[in-house]
Amino acid sequence: MVLVVRQPGVLPEPDAFAQLQQMGVTVERPQVVMTADDGMRLVLENAARLERRSEGEVALRTETGEQRPLATERKLKVEVPNGRQFRLVLDDGSEVWLNAGSKLEYPATFENASERRVRIEGEAFFEIKRDTCCPFCVELGDGECIRVLGTSFNVNAYAGNGRHVTTLVTGRIGYAASAGAEEVVLEPNQQVSRDLAAGTVAVSAVDASVYGAWKEGWLWFENESLPALAERLGRIYGIRVEVAARLGEYTFSGKIRQDRGVEYILNLLSETSDVICKVEDGVMRLS
Repeated sequence: MVLVVRQPGVLPEPDAFAQLQQMGVTVERPQVVMTADDGMRLVLENAARLERRSEGEVALRTETGEQRPLATERKLKVEVPNGRQFRLVLDDGSEVWLNAGSKLEYPATFENASERRVRIEGEAFFEIKRDTCCPFCVELGDGECIRVLGTSFNVNAYAGNGRHVTTLVTGRIGYAASAGAEEVVLEPNQQVSRDLAAGTVAVSAVDASVYGAWKEGWLWFENESLPALAERLGRIYGIRVEVAARLGEYTFSGKIRQDRGVEYILNLLSETSDVICKVEDGVMRLS
């Protein structure tokens, strides 16, 4: 397999989307949108950076070099649709890679704040600048929170998944399932998983590199059920994938470049199993 080097956080849009068109799947190039609580709305490409200019001033710089002044009290939200990824540098220098189908809420600046607090829905990889006087907090909802001083970790909190999973790569983080709950401290290569229905929390040892590989352009899956894998493919490529009931117990493991395209991945599934892939009415059906 030939490895293709590209910038992290940027999906291989032209080839992947052209391939889908050739397969009979109609996909429009979705837009990454940043909004503010004062009504501002911006369409962005692959990356943006918040920069402090002077006391009380902050600006948004896009990857094209365009700068837009922002009021420091603004509350911002970036929404990354299926089929896209996005990289955001916050005004403290912390970096966030947002996976397809994710949302991040955050303030325009952390200056003069007692803590740096953001809220995530979906999946994101964080690299946090250390500041012992101003801890970084990631909210997942209903009081569920990750407390950070300076570290890198992956959060998977898609709506409808039934569980929130946080995986620590470097440093240390504290995890609390709800406000007032006892905090669990994670070490590198540990993962905390919360079952939302049962309310249970479990900590396990993992290979953390698997869970952040998506931001480097890899689709890495280990003993993953076909329905779960199909859901990931749908988000990555912005398509609809349906799986027949008989395939519900099928599991797969592998590591594939996302820029090889969905046709390549589905062909591999067919070659290594009895899964049949068809495109009908613009929908990929696995039977």
